[in-house]
Amino acid sequence: MLKKILIVSLFLITSLSYSDSQWIKTTGPNTQYISSLLLYGNSLFAATTDGIYVSSNNGTTWVLKNNGINTTNNTTYCLITAGNKILCGSDSGVYVSSNNGDSWTRKNNGIPVGYARKINAFLLYNGTNIYAGTDRGVYLSTNNGESWVARDASIDSYIIYSFTVKDNNIFAGTDKKVFRSSDAGLSWVTLSTGFPVTHTSAKALVTMGPNIVVGLCCGAGAYLSHDNGERWGKIHDMTANVFVSNGNNIIAGAIEGVLVSTDNGATWTERNEGLQYLTTTALAYNATKIFAGVELYVWYRPVGDLIGVNKISSEVPVHYSLSQNYPNPFNPKTIINYQLAMSNNVRLIIYDVMGREAAMLVNQKQNAGTYEIEWNASTYPSGVYFYKLEAGGFVMSKKMVLIK
Repeated sequence: MLKKILIVSLFLITSLSYSDSQWIKTTGPNTQYISSLLLYGNSLFAATTDGIYVSSNNGTTWVLKNNGINTTNNTTYCLITAGNKILCGSDSGVYVSSNNGDSWTRKNNGIPVGYARKINAFLLYNGTNIYAGTDRGVYLSTNNGESWVARDASIDSYIIYSFTVKDNNIFAGTDKKVFRSSDAGLSWVTLSTGFPVTHTSAKALVTMGPNIVVGLCCGAGAYLSHDNGERWGKIHDMTANVFVSNGNNIIAGAIEGVLVSTDNGATWTERNEGLQYLTTTALAYNATKIFAGVELYVWYRPVGDLIGVNKISSEVPVHYSLSQNYPNPFNPKTIINYQLAMSNNVRLIIYDVMGREAAMLVNQKQNAGTYEIEWNASTYPSGVYFYKLEAGGFVMSKKMVLIK
């Protein structure tokens, strides 16, 4: 009898450990296609073929929130936050919500009727400018989506699928080319050196350290540039739909599933453990979880499984230490470094000024060495925060300031 109990216990422990290291399916949204995911406050938003689904409990339950969205054409494609508002791009233009998605108002002032009303991508630039990529060029709003103006007409014959920013340059991925603007979208230049002669759609773009990575559709692969897009080289055969970045890590959602690079896009590893299907069309993450839109459902797993903390030195420090974050003040990202003199169970926790836990950045066993981790506070309000390192008997806290 004791032997049976031990066997069952070992099976349960093994099962629990395995479930923590693979993707787990949520209950929804159970829709035809998930185009975009957004984490805002305590809610997870999904832009889908049925409109906007929202979960307030990490995907345990989902609610369709289409109040104000066109009922006959409610396909939605992209999501972004600006100030205290959420913007949604759809087949019928831009919708804005100021009450966490409970209701939406269409804001197409300046966007003409026709193909330009199909909004495929958003970019928030310099904190105040919102760019909308449409089926007919790029539009800009400087008032949180209340009104829009067209940018350079030379790009308005292209379908805009993706954006990224590097060194004050805006990059746009389209159905035929990749463009760069150095004057906030007033003019654009074509970037083509190194791409296939027959250029396919640039569905995904991301900036990571000194590099820019673009994902081309239809089996053309992923390409990387070290020089602001002047030249490109192929780095992988994936067909990427979306990229997100964290520290030195890039996560790709692709036809092949979820792929991770920990070296600024130079090499990639597939991380599809537990997925029933592979085609990944949307990604979003916070300090503890990463969410992926795969076929009909949203899946999740601990973000540390994929990217974890960057170990920047294996040399054993003499003492434990916690460094001041940098930059500080910051908006919205900052880096925290710490040193471990011995192998320990480590927790790095963010608290707000009231002492409430805001985020758990690290909660795992780590070997001796020097580590760094990035905190992205884009969904948190401005204010004073404290971060505390706990490692064995070592405890230290420091203050940082988020200014938006």
